[in-house]
Amino acid sequence: MRVQSIYLPDLMRVKIPLTDAELIKALLLQADLYPASEERYVRQRLFEIASEWDDIEAKLQDEKNVAISQ
Repeated sequence: MRVQSIYLPDLMRVKIPLTDAELIKALLLQADLYPASEERYVRQRLFEIASEWDDIEAKLQDEKNVAISQ
């Protein structure tokens, strides 16, 4: 059995296109856009935002699946 290795720098050159929603989420969650003096609060708040975003996406996906199955 032959094992093929992947050279990591080659893998890192592959760009995966992001959706508009993913780009917006990435912009919102950039911690370096916020004051360093509030790092602890910012990290907690960004985690909350990311969690809420994921919940909304999951609900929308569920609604889409229900609509398709009807």
